[in-house]
Amino acid sequence: MSTAITEDEAALYDRQIRLWGLEAQQKMRNATVLVIRLRDTDQATAIRVNDASRKLGKKFYCAGSFGLSGYVFCDLLEHHHVAPPRSLAKEGATSRLEQFKTSYAPLASALQHSWKETTSNATKVLRPQTVFSILACWEYQTQHGAPPSSSNATVELESIANRLLRKAQVRQKVCTAVPRETIEYFSPTAALEWSPSCAVLGGMLGQDILKALAAREPPMANFFFFDGQTCNGTVVRMSMDTSPSKTPAASLGVAAEATVLEID
Repeated sequence: MSTAITEDEAALYDRQIRLWGLEAQQKMRNATVLVIRLRDTDQATAIRVNDASRKLGKKFYCAGSFGLSGYVFCDLLEHHHVAPPRSLAKEGATSRLEQFKTSYAPLASALQHSWKETTSNATKVLRPQTVFSILACWEYQTQHGAPPSSSNATVELESIANRLLRKAQVRQKVCTAVPRETIEYFSPTAALEWSPSCAVLGGMLGQDILKALAAREPPMANFFFFDGQTCNGTVVRMSMDTSPSKTPAASLGVAAEATVLEID
């Protein structure tokens, strides 16, 4: 099977090729993506799929929703991408794309992330009350086989959320506990599926997969949390280095493969 873009494909994808270039379009054309859709999947299963993907050298995405809110996670192993130089080129100089490398953490490590070194201002921006409410719903699902679905789960869900908050060493100056009203919102609605929120999460997932395959700009690193109540989304770097490292120029023309795990 030919790996080169045909004339018909070049005409069909003309706008995309103009946007991110022929090489990036060809990488996406030659990529292989395995999509696995599971319902009410717990953290342990997602971790096993991630570990299996790692052993096979495959990039991994995982997404799930809890009522109006949800998350997207990615483990792209050692990911290389190109981007314009961070410093502006001198007037009249020709700027060349620079290559960067980012080392991603597996899901098991990301869930153990410590916020101890995160500044107070950065912690506020990352909205820990949303992050730990969603993670608490996922752990509740792991323990009970299904997300919380009634107000009877409020006390247990609140306990899980605040335990995870303390374990992560989130600055108490910013967030001493997850607000009770946030937990009361999640406990009866987390088991429901809302199409608009799923569309947001699916859009973020699909967009980021294209970024990873094209390698033309940095993908998400490495958790995206969406709060459907306020329509705010936050990308949280968990158990990863703070920024990509610059690497010597090299060819990125290898076809990519990825595993995507969708969790309802």
